[in-house]
Amino acid sequence: MSVFFYSIKWGQGRTTHAVGYARYAGALLVSNDFENGTAEIYQAALPQGTCQILKPGQLLASVVEHYPSERIVVDFG
Repeated sequence: MSVFFYSIKWGQGRTTHAVGYARYAGALLVSNDFENGTAEIYQAALPQGTCQILKPGQLLASVVEHYPSERIVVDFG
C-alpha cells in the first residue's frame, strides 16, 4: 500500500496529515519538505528509521527500495 499526499498550495496541513497517517499505519514517511525546518519534528514523531527526507535531485525509488515493507506514505508538495 502506498499513499500519496500532494498539494501545490502551502499551509493546507498536507504534511501534518501525512505524518499522522504514517504513524497510524506503521508506514515509512517519505517527504520532500526539506526546507520547512520541521523535519526533526517529523522524525521525532515517528519510530526511528521510518522518516526519510528527499533532497533535491534524489529519486523516490532510491529511498523506498531499501525499506522492507510495502507501507509507504509520500508527502509531496
